[in-house]
Amino acid sequence: MKWFKHLTDASDDEFIAALEDQFGLDGYARWWKLLEAVGAQMKKSGRPIASYPWPVWQTKLKGKRNKLETFLEHLENQRRINRKVTGNILEIEIPKLLQIKDEYSRKSGHAPDKVPPRGKSTETETETDKKEGEGKKEPPPPIKSQEIQKPKTGGNGNGNEHKSPEEMAQSYKRGEVEKFIKHAEKAHQEARGSPLVIDEERDCAIVSRLVAVKGLSADVLCRCWDEFLRIESGWIAGKPRTIKLFHGQIQDLLERTRAVEQAEARRVQSRGPVIKINPDPEAEALWAQCLEWLASPAADILPENFETWLAPTVGLVMRKDRVVIGVPNEFYVKNLSENYQREIKEALAEVGIAPAPELEFIHSYELTDA
Repeated sequence: MKWFKHLTDASDDEFIAALEDQFGLDGYARWWKLLEAVGAQMKKSGRPIASYPWPVWQTKLKGKRNKLETFLEHLENQRRINRKVTGNILEIEIPKLLQIKDEYSRKSGHAPDKVPPRGKSTETETETDKKEGEGKKEPPPPIKSQEIQKPKTGGNGNGNEHKSPEEMAQSYKRGEVEKFIKHAEKAHQEARGSPLVIDEERDCAIVSRLVAVKGLSADVLCRCWDEFLRIESGWIAGKPRTIKLFHGQIQDLLERTRAVEQAEARRVQSRGPVIKINPDPEAEALWAQCLEWLASPAADILPENFETWLAPTVGLVMRKDRVVIGVPNEFYVKNLSENYQREIKEALAEVGIAPAPELEFIHSYELTDA
């Protein structure tokens, strides 16, 4: 679907007016951005559905997850959308898009993906043209070889965009389970000098539930496991470390690791002089495009890692001779510099900044007009 109707009196609609009253102009803009996102994935004979990981929806709809969940819940209560969540994949259906498509097709005689050229509206047909055309059916145009598109895969060749949300969620879950089990075995061997005893069916099911139900990524589980191996006090002291026992302690381990991370973030927080910077007018839009690419399968970044390390960043200067990215604190400066340089430079190339200059990550800055 290439376009849909946007009536000039849309703002007078009772639903739109209520949306603006509750969410302001952000709500109005997000509603039309949502229609665009779903319409872009809609096939001619298919349903008006779009499926993306949460970080991609955050980029497309320009908002944090908790605000978007409130917004989407309102739309669902108004019966404007249907939602389905599978793991970290959010599927949104907008049935009204079909009504818009069908109404246009009925009135104009053209499918929405075949809009007549400008200046040749169907409303200007003469009566003679209509009579001559009655009873005749034009043969379908021949299909050109270049119009037959091969299935696309992401830049990493995983082909996730052609999987159903359920398949994407299952694939993600399997990958996270395998990553954690591999880490748990290696860490147990290093810390305790013996192989980890694994009940493959039971333990994989436990980790799978932690990923799918609690929404914990492999990275989070790995940090909890390392903390689990370090505990040498209390009733757990002297007990064999198993994934079943780990599962029973997960809530306490999550609290422990969060406290450690918060303390580390405070420790590395720099208190140096504030950097004054004059941002580029186009930097925000260019960086938004970079973030959209970084959240896509082509970047091969786990959704949790994108949401943690990349979503909170801001593009300040985006030029071929200088790229400056604002981050929350020095903890981000260190991690992005060490782990995400290659992916960010690939994203910059996608928006025309190539070869990319040395990346500057700053966290203590003040925006100026000069």
